[in-house]
Amino acid sequence: MFTSIKTEEAIKESHKVLIVEDNETILDYVKKVLATCSESIHVVEARNGIEGYKQFKAEEPDLIFMDIVMPESDGYQATAMIRQEDQTVPIIALTAKALQGEKEECGTCPSDPPRG
Repeated sequence: MFTSIKTEEAIKESHKVLIVEDNETILDYVKKVLATCSESIHVVEARNGIEGYKQFKAEEPDLIFMDIVMPESDGYQATAMIRQEDQTVPIIALTAKALQGEKEECGTCPSDPPRG
């Protein structure tokens, strides 16, 4: 896997994206897609909601991709904690939940409304 090394100065000028995802395959896929969008994206990773919240506080990302079903703390809980501190950072749900009721449940989470 190709990984670019960025200096602290380059990271400051880049956009930080936090990916909160416990599935390694999906995490790698999202990182590859982001890499095709821009070289100025600095990816921060977390494997569960608690770790995601800690990374959010430490890194102050510009965008968050949030899995819904994760161990320890799910995406709903992590999003609620993040929204208590920041109402503006975009949060995009990553989920295999595809039924209409589940889509509506994601819409009741205090993240951005579902699209599609």
